[in-house]
Amino acid sequence: MEEWITARRPRWGVVTAGKWVGDRLAVEPDEQVPGVWHLYLTGPGHGWDIYAEDAQQLCEWLQDEDYGFRLDPE
Repeated sequence: MEEWITARRPRWGVVTAGKWVGDRLAVEPDEQVPGVWHLYLTGPGHGWDIYAEDAQQLCEWLQDEDYGFRLDPE
């Protein structure tokens, strides 16, 4: 598992596929529910957000090419 996930550090990126291409992606640990991650978009198609129940689900979403999530370098 990626070190930033274990350390629960937020990350940002961009959407490269699908309906929200070009929107900025934010990936942040949920402050109220340990282990949960909040993913949301900012940009022209903003208003989308979702919660990953755990690090495994987060990793699956980030690796799924259909979502098109690309994180910026740390």
